[in-house]
Amino acid sequence: MRAVSAITVTPTITAAGVEFTPITETNVARTNQAVPTNTAGCWITAIGQGGPGGNGYGAAFAQSGGGGGGGGAGAIARFFIPVASLGSTYSTVVQTTSISPGSNGGAVSFTSGSVTCTANGGHQGTNGGSSTAGTGGTGGTASVSGVSGATTTNGTAGANGSTGAAAAPAPTNNSSSGCGGGGGGGGRNTSSTVFAASAGANGGGITGGAAGTSGSAPGAAPSNNIGGPDAGGGGGSSDGSTGYLGGNGGAQGGGGGGGGGGNSSGSGGTGAAGYLKVEWV
Repeated sequence: MRAVSAITVTPTITAAGVEFTPITETNVARTNQAVPTNTAGCWITAIGQGGPGGNGYGAAFAQSGGGGGGGGAGAIARFFIPVASLGSTYSTVVQTTSISPGSNGGAVSFTSGSVTCTANGGHQGTNGGSSTAGTGGTGGTASVSGVSGATTTNGTAGANGSTGAAAAPAPTNNSSSGCGGGGGGGGRNTSSTVFAASAGANGGGITGGAAGTSGSAPGAAPSNNIGGPDAGGGGGSSDGSTGYLGGNGGAQGGGGGGGGGGNSSGSGGTGAAGYLKVEWV
């Protein structure tokens, strides 16, 4: 999923004889952009990119571990930075697309003068192996320096995949202000006994995506929490022959589910795009 970039300009307001037209920038990359004249400051909301799930292991008539779920991203809840704390320019880094297995989720940031706000991406889950499960990726961290008043929440880790000897464990749910990690992928042993995948972790008040069930279904993506932290995708199942796809992470910051293992392997789900909103007032 690709995040939308937008700049919104609202009607001019007058305070103490000084006119300023509020500006909202959503997922807009900036480099040394001048801080708007006459602004009182800005509200910042930031969510990193979710980590993708690991791929399941594929090999004929062999034990096949499921991939680990990707970690949820770090998040910075909406807070105000007064203009006195800012420099004369500001720069931003945005992550407007989801990310496939192979890389960790990227960071989203806002910097101006001595102020730095960073929401780091979740780490990818590792791939399943011939006798091992993929490990869930760690959650992204978040930090703010140079100004007070911010609330930061780390993302939760993704779940480990199935080892082909036990079902994948459930990941830890996050608070309403944090992003959830992905569920672990299902696996199978040398006797073609199938072991279950797990659902994604809750995040942002959203229920994690369901695990692939009945040994023959991909993991599900959660419902999208547009503009806020989101949940992780469910792990893909295995029917012994086929490993199914992990579910994609939710709209912003959710980790992807791990892929299932089997004769053929399922790919991990994508980590969700990041989110940055800068509101000049």
